[in-house]
This record gives sequence, structure tokens and C-alpha cells, in this order.
Amino acid sequence: MRARQRISAFIALSAAAVGVTAIATSAEATTAPRSSTACTKAAGKYHGTLVGQYELIGYDSQGQPKEKGGALKVWHSDTCGTLWARVIKDTAYTKVARETGVLVDFYNTALKRDDHLSKTATTKAAVETRAVPVGAHGSAHVIGDFLGDYDYIADVTVPF
Repeated sequence: MRARQRISAFIALSAAAVGVTAIATSAEATTAPRSSTACTKAAGKYHGTLVGQYELIGYDSQGQPKEKGGALKVWHSDTCGTLWARVIKDTAYTKVARETGVLVDFYNTALKRDDHLSKTATTKAAVETRAVPVGAHGSAHVIGDFLGDYDYIADVTVPF
């Protein structure tokens, strides 16, 4: 339970730190392409291109980096105008369920406003967000983390 509170608190603090304001603005993000049957069937994850892969670095209680513990991967679908992210733990951290989270701050082209989406779970597996409407071009602030021997995190701005 303590781990869940730490992850949830971290995601909340991260969202507050960026003011839940996406890096992409309405001027930068273009409108999403027309929806298609393929996009609908794939829940927006159709023909995704990996636009970023970042190491999850473990930090000790003093904030010192200690080791790599996994990866944060981010995909963008030009076809659907969507973006999604996944936290993948290294094999050493998949034997026990661990609190894992991912947060995406983005400009929501469907709602025409800054928005965010987060997902947390206590799991042995990877954690992935649903696809969010971001348009064809822009950038998003993405944070992925999990608790293991250290607090493993990647906090990045991803252009697409």
C-alpha cells in the first residue's frame, strides 16, 4: 500500500509540477486525421511508430542514480493521430508484483485543451496507457516509474 501511495503521490506531484500543462499547444498540434474503422478497432493504436525509448533509472532515497531497471516506450500513430506509452520492467523486476505507473501530459485535439492521462497498477507485467488524441505533430510530457530496489523513473518530453 505504501508503494501505491508513493507512486500516486509522485504522479500527482509530477502533474502539479508541470501544471498538468502539455508541452504541445493548440498552435503546435495539428488536428487528428479522420477516424477510420482500423483506428476504431485498434482503439487508436493502429500503425503506431515508436517515437521514443528511454531508460528507467533507479534513484536511492538521497536522489542519487544507481542502476537501470527498465524502459519507457512511447508510440505515435499518424493514421489515428494518437499517442500512448508503456513502462516495461527488466526481467529481474517481473518476479514480484510492483507498483508501476505512467503519466502522459498532452494537448487533447479532440477537446481542444491541455489534458493528462495516468495509469497505475501493482503488477509483474508492463503498464500501458490507452491511446490519447494528439494530432499529427507536437510533443508530450511523459513520465514512467515503478518501485523496486530503488525508485525507477524516466521523465521526458517526447516530440512526435
